[in-house]
Formats: sequence, structure tokens, C-alpha cells
Amino acid sequence: MSVALNANIDVGKEGDAWWYGVLLMARYAVSARLRLSARAEHFRDPDGVRTAIVDGVAVTEATLGAAVPVGGNGELRLEGRVDLADADIYDADTASTHATVTAAALAWF
Repeated sequence: MSVALNANIDVGKEGDAWWYGVLLMARYAVSARLRLSARAEHFRDPDGVRTAIVDGVAVTEATLGAAVPVGGNGELRLEGRVDLADADIYDADTASTHATVTAAALAWF
């Protein structure tokens, strides 16, 4: 069993405009056959310089996942994600929340 933690902060400035993002991640290896993960991100673009949203926007996302290793070079993964914005930017600008579920088969060489 092992735990991995990661944090990241990005800040950018372009002319008088600025933006920032914060990320927190965790992965927990329950056993050799199961890994659990969680991730949360917050991105703020008050001047719309990165998103092209004139009035600016703040977006937060949260993701929970489970992964099962396959051999030494593969993994089956299932993730659920929710995105929350402070403006209606999803579904043709009619919603401030968007949820997805992803199933993936990964291989690396």
C-alpha cells in the first residue's frame, strides 16, 4: 500500500490581465490490484484572458477514480468528474455544472 500526494499552483499575467489555478491530487494503492485517486482543481480567469469569456470565469472540478492494473504495462480505469462554474458556460451556455464518467483501457511501452 502506498499514498502519493501532489499540489500545484500556476499564476499568469498577460499585460494587465491575470489568471491562476490550484490543483490537489491524491492516489492510494489499496492493494496490488486496486488504486483509488482523487483530484480537485480551481481555475480563475477574472479578465477572460485564457478562456475568452469577457466577464471572466471561475471553474472548479472534482474527480474520483479507480484503477486496476493489467500486467506490467496496462491499466483499466473508471473516473467520475464534476465541473462547476460561476457562469453558464456548459451545454451551449445554459448550465454552470457539467458531469462526466469515463472508462478507459490504457497501455504504455
